[in-house]
Amino acid sequence: MPTYRVEPYFEQALLSVVDQTLRDIEIIPVDDGSPDNCGAIMDAYAAKDPRIKPIHQPNGGYGKAINAGLYAATGEYIAIVETDDWIEPDMLETLYSAAKKGDHPIVKGSFYKHEAGRGPYVCGMKHITGEREEYACPADDLHLVIFESSIWTALYRRDFIEMNGLVMLETTGAAYQDVVWKFSVYSLLDTVLLIDKPVYHYRVMAQGSSSASPTKANAMFVNYKFIRDFLEKHGSFERFKDGYYAHQFLDLVFHSKRLKGEALEEFRNKARTMISEATEIGISLDGLRFHPDVNDYVQREVRPVWDWVLEKTTHPQTSSLPPLTYEASPTSLRFKVKRRIKDVLIRWVRKPFFALFLKPLAHQLDAISWEAGNHAKALASQGEALASLHNAVDKTHRKLDVLLAGAGKEMADRLYAKVITHPSGQFAYYLRANRDILSKRIERLKSGMDEASCFQVDRYFKLFSLLPQMTKTEETYIFPLSMDIFSDEERFILANKEVLLAKMREAYANLDMSEVPIGFNNMYFECGVQLVPYRLTEKFAGTIALDCGAWVGDSAIPLARYGFKEVHSFEPIPETYTILKRNIEKNNLGKWIKPHQCAVDAERGTLNFLNIGEDGQGSLASDNGAVKCHCVSIDDFCKKLEQPVGLIKLDIEGREVPALHGAVDTIKKYKPVLLVSVYHTWVDPEQIFTAKEFIENLNLGYEFQFKWMQPEISMIYEYILVCYCKDGIK
Repeated sequence: MPTYRVEPYFEQALLSVVDQTLRDIEIIPVDDGSPDNCGAIMDAYAAKDPRIKPIHQPNGGYGKAINAGLYAATGEYIAIVETDDWIEPDMLETLYSAAKKGDHPIVKGSFYKHEAGRGPYVCGMKHITGEREEYACPADDLHLVIFESSIWTALYRRDFIEMNGLVMLETTGAAYQDVVWKFSVYSLLDTVLLIDKPVYHYRVMAQGSSSASPTKANAMFVNYKFIRDFLEKHGSFERFKDGYYAHQFLDLVFHSKRLKGEALEEFRNKARTMISEATEIGISLDGLRFHPDVNDYVQREVRPVWDWVLEKTTHPQTSSLPPLTYEASPTSLRFKVKRRIKDVLIRWVRKPFFALFLKPLAHQLDAISWEAGNHAKALASQGEALASLHNAVDKTHRKLDVLLAGAGKEMADRLYAKVITHPSGQFAYYLRANRDILSKRIERLKSGMDEASCFQVDRYFKLFSLLPQMTKTEETYIFPLSMDIFSDEERFILANKEVLLAKMREAYANLDMSEVPIGFNNMYFECGVQLVPYRLTEKFAGTIALDCGAWVGDSAIPLARYGFKEVHSFEPIPETYTILKRNIEKNNLGKWIKPHQCAVDAERGTLNFLNIGEDGQGSLASDNGAVKCHCVSIDDFCKKLEQPVGLIKLDIEGREVPALHGAVDTIKKYKPVLLVSVYHTWVDPEQIFTAKEFIENLNLGYEFQFKWMQPEISMIYEYILVCYCKDGIK
């Protein structure tokens, strides 16, 4: 526990270790010449607890303090806890139990981040581990290397450290030693065991001027030189070169925003040399494949600094750079919603719009809020443990539950989803006519799907049984959210749809979206890509995407942000194609999005289309259609293009299955992600079944999810079949 000038926080940090559920530990606080009372505090605790073994030494910096603890440690595993932070009561037990199951040299958890002006939030590892995997290969996973240098969320086996001679770099001050440690450790491992459970509380301290001094800016390059020497010495540089330079590219932002004058120019010259070295071995900002959230940061923050270093623009601090026209993304919004949806649902009763439904209970709610506020103020002034605050909030929630017991259903009934029946009545008739075989077909459709998908399949068919009087005329029905046909996520979205839509509009504010609808289907769920495991979406880089049924570009724009080499958008209707092309041109997206005025079908030829919809911008293939359009098959198109295909999106008004027939060779060759709309049952009632059956019969190992994509419109529209292979995208 390296300790220097942290007296206001030290006791909390020390107690969080003392009170660990794993009792057989030694605790080594290192007083690195701290001028405050930290040394006396640790001695006082050591007098009462023999597990505490303080070290006192002259100030030598963060690295020397860590090394003093490493040299003194005798335990089987070692953890590092910084003394302005604190840890969860079961951190050591959680990580030690996981480590011992496989005798892992390193096991690492996630953490809570505490910043002034906002509540704590979880820095998780789903973008690395996915939903199931707990192992990561440092050499192969760029994001494990560039992720926050949280060396303090891990356990390290002591014999691994000693056998490899690992020590903390002893540069003056806390200047990038953790980055050096991270690269050194990872370069000696084949895999790291990751536990996506927050075990550590990281307190972000206010940055003083010293954190941005020319000395520390220079230390960045000195330490990276040490890292490269270490990697080359151990024969690991070739495996880690992407992560090595990606880490430096991201670090450019911090110092470039805080240095001035000669120090800034010196930094720029060294950064330019670093970029030149990377370029010589084929590494550049454009060539690296980042997770969507990271990529959004790269384009907004790193790109302007990169261009400034290479003298393409003036410094971002002094120039008025034009807004970025690419990579603006609502992905982080969705990730945050997914992570915290349970907490948000608990707290939604406090939202202003809910107060409208709770006026009879307002005075009681006010009293409870006042009580919770008093708890918070008392804790803030007295510096009590965070657990006490949690107890107060839990108490408040229990009282709210009592108050809401009688009012909950009434509130939920006032929130609802819609069903607009026309032209879905035809499918209702189909279901009734085939009632004897329907249950078997539905069970086959659900076969192999996860629980959430099966829930949505059952709900889709249940809707038609709930509406026995559906006709060919348009009718609108209301379904309150209190019904059991909605998932928690759907209730959250529908209760907060205006807020979420506003966030999506904000996320795309740097583009001219005046002719592009902002909706959940494309901007929130991103055409279904959000359901695809990250280990597959990271393979999109260097491949092309086929956007079949492009309409006005509302799907091409969010797809383009995933790093595809090109997104080819197919739209047959002349009027709509003109809008698509205009949206691409006015947003400067022509480099990534390639429009094609044609339809996609089983084979090359022509199709007749009807204009449908109130605005006339929808289309439907029909023998009675007045608009004749050229069509191509996906196989023919891809053979001429000779580019690997990473994704095929099919939303072509009931022609999805014929288009799949015309894409067999492409699917077999590349195993791309398939996003197939299956709700056009008024055109082809069988398509909801036959699309999955056709893909299954290819015997390529595809997995399937079924998702309602547009809850703000109607409950029978925008259902999609998301299909992917674990070994897909070749």
